[in-house]
Amino acid sequence: TADDYEELHSGFLDCLLRTPALADIRGRELSNIFYRIWTYLFDVAALEVATFIARRESHPQPNLLAIRRYFKGREVGSPARFTLNQVTALLRHAATGLTAALDFSAALDRLLNNADLQAAIENARNIIDRAHSLIVIDTLEQYDISDNRLYSFQGLVRAVKRFHDQKPIRGLAIRCFLPQEMTEHVYGENVAKYKALTAYLEWTY
Repeated sequence: TADDYEELHSGFLDCLLRTPALADIRGRELSNIFYRIWTYLFDVAALEVATFIARRESHPQPNLLAIRRYFKGREVGSPARFTLNQVTALLRHAATGLTAALDFSAALDRLLNNADLQAAIENARNIIDRAHSLIVIDTLEQYDISDNRLYSFQGLVRAVKRFHDQKPIRGLAIRCFLPQEMTEHVYGENVAKYKALTAYLEWTY
């Protein structure tokens, strides 16, 4: 939902800007950080979709074993809130070191490449297959394309593209809604790269 998105974005940026050792992260570096954060959120959301499908269709509990192992009994609730909690914990820990920005970047990579997470995603892939599920990211109506939110949007569209390009989960798709006036700022020089994934909706009143 838009509220979950706002919580993820504002909560992370607030934590980042209150961390002196990391507050200078800007531009492409911040966009790359958001790309990895959104990528992790989509992974968590896929695990939640698989859990919902398995419960709805009364799958045997062993089918959820890898997913349960990754979450270690934790209730996910909102994937955005779960992601925010994970990422801000990494941020606070990295801020105590002498090379905070590098430490935080490395911690994000470990979060994404965690062996238990990868096993859980394969578990989810087998459950979601042909289930026709959809993850929808509906962005806010009020925004400022000149502030740090732009880097979050850039990371978001990269993560959506990666989700569909790299080992897509059959039966699961992501739809992200952006105001058209933002696309040239978000896509930048990569408009052609996103053309096949973009559809324009025209509203009439």
